[in-house]
Amino acid sequence: MKKSKRTINAILFVAALMFAISCGQHSENKNDNDKASTVADEEQHHATDIGVSLDNGKPWIANPETTSGIKNMIKLTKSFTDKESLEAFAILNKNLIEEFNEIFKQCTMTGEAHNQLHNYLHPLKGIIDDIGSSDIEKCRKSFDKLQKHLAEYSKYFVNE
Repeated sequence: MKKSKRTINAILFVAALMFAISCGQHSENKNDNDKASTVADEEQHHATDIGVSLDNGKPWIANPETTSGIKNMIKLTKSFTDKESLEAFAILNKNLIEEFNEIFKQCTMTGEAHNQLHNYLHPLKGIIDDIGSSDIEKCRKSFDKLQKHLAEYSKYFVNE
């Protein structure tokens, strides 16, 4: 199980790295200095994990692919029933990672909405990782935490 956890951690790390790189590639009309500054700003957002804020009291506009990925994660959690099986949690973990990675690959958001999406998605890495734990109680607690976190998405983001 340790080898599996290392593999999952490696996948999540690569996905986060790809997300940071791909998001920078989607921005338009920025010179190299602006891109370097944006990457540094994104890293700072990740490091502080400050949480998500609204856009002057309103939800941020999210790209449809992100919202679809979150909805798919919600469906996965709603259909999950075997909370007594580490194998079932491992399968759920794998499916959640696939959705998480797909959100990163489909990133087209820019500006502060993009930063706030990072703030929302960043905690998911740890939660998803814990769902793949070899400790069944940790899996259950993380599952509950994930459901609550996913339910918060619609408070902060709406489709384009």
